[in-house]
Amino acid sequence: MRLEVGRVDIDPAKIMKKRGMGSSKDAQRFLAATVRRFCDPYVPMAQGTLKNTSQVLSDGSGVLYPQPYAHYQYEGKVMGPNVPLTEGGQVVGFFSPRAPKHYTGGAMQYHGAPTRGPYWDKRMMADRRTDVVDAFAGYVGGERE
Repeated sequence: MRLEVGRVDIDPAKIMKKRGMGSSKDAQRFLAATVRRFCDPYVPMAQGTLKNTSQVLSDGSGVLYPQPYAHYQYEGKVMGPNVPLTEGGQVVGFFSPRAPKHYTGGAMQYHGAPTRGPYWDKRMMADRRTDVVDAFAGYVGGERE
């Protein structure tokens, strides 16, 4: 018995472009937007400014939290120096001069959903990795392995 195998033309660039992974970066932007959406319940929130001003970078390479305090919230450590503000002998808040800040050794206290806190992207991926992969696989027309 004789078996002949015909020639198969595979164009990886064409396949990737069909699935949104070509030079347009649509799939990469979708993945970044998905990560941003799933991170929302993990991002620290008082008034919601940090969470609500996050941006997917135009090339889809990541998510930006543009607030000046985002790094401190992400690290979860209190930065100082913090000078107490008092009224009638009671501490009512803190003032932090523009001097270079350093870690004070204290941990930040987070409020809101129990998942809110530092390293929100890492904790979200630990909890929801399969959801992110499923969403991305659905977008590009594939399946999760």
